[in-house]
Amino acid sequence: DDLNVITEVLQKSEVLELLHLGANRITLEDGKFTDALTNNRSLRFLHLGWNTIGDEGVKRLAAAIKINEILQKIYLNDNQIGDDGARHLAGALIVNTSLQVMRLYNNNIGDEGASNLASSIKENKTLHEIYLNCNEISDAGARKLADALRFNHTIKTLDLWSSKRLSKVMQGEIETLLSDPKREVNVLRAIIAVKDETIAGQEEEIMMLTAENAALKSDAKSPIQLLERIMASKDERIAALESNVENYQRMVDSDGGVASGDAGCVSTKRRRVGSTNPNAGGEDL
Repeated sequence: DDLNVITEVLQKSEVLELLHLGANRITLEDGKFTDALTNNRSLRFLHLGWNTIGDEGVKRLAAAIKINEILQKIYLNDNQIGDDGARHLAGALIVNTSLQVMRLYNNNIGDEGASNLASSIKENKTLHEIYLNCNEISDAGARKLADALRFNHTIKTLDLWSSKRLSKVMQGEIETLLSDPKREVNVLRAIIAVKDETIAGQEEEIMMLTAENAALKSDAKSPIQLLERIMASKDERIAALESNVENYQRMVDSDGGVASGDAGCVSTKRRRVGSTNPNAGGEDL
């Protein structure tokens, strides 16, 4: 069929830079197209919006994105992508170094998918724009994304406008983070603080192990009692850590909120996108 012909061109072409395959009922179920994309070294813009790719198709696509180092823009809006698909894309974004724009609006991504994408945003250093508007993300998922922005200064657009469960307060907080003129400096400070905390924790662990070894040498007459004391000490530390994890989980669980809905998330084949402000101009697709 036509997709097989396009797949063959994609596999062999060294000059193809733009490929628009929107609204063609594409599923990517056989893996041939994604295999061709993996090896392609010319395509920079791939439009797959308004298809039926779903989580299984996105899984194959994400595997290709992990390897492809040329693709810069990919449109995956209106493709029935859920949290599992978002998880696969997040894994790809952690290692990909070429993608600059990813459009995922009007899918079925919820807080779990947003959390996975947030983790990848902390690591990715090339993505400039990600569109998640008209999904199922609430304040809890948006909070994860906002926290990720504190460790990433390359993303200029994180669009959550018209997300059905998101409050305007949370939208405003993200827009404030993105527009902060001191954002890059703040991000670097946050990264340094985390590294300092990690180093301090490692130094403390080294000191504790050193003290335990010294005690073991000085108490050679009763090594069994000493080992029992060491085991008891470690059990106390494990219990304290477990308590901290439980407390943190309760804080995260209580941080979510159901926001008022927002109309305007109807799948169409001609949409205006590209702005977090619904009154601003954008591009028609």
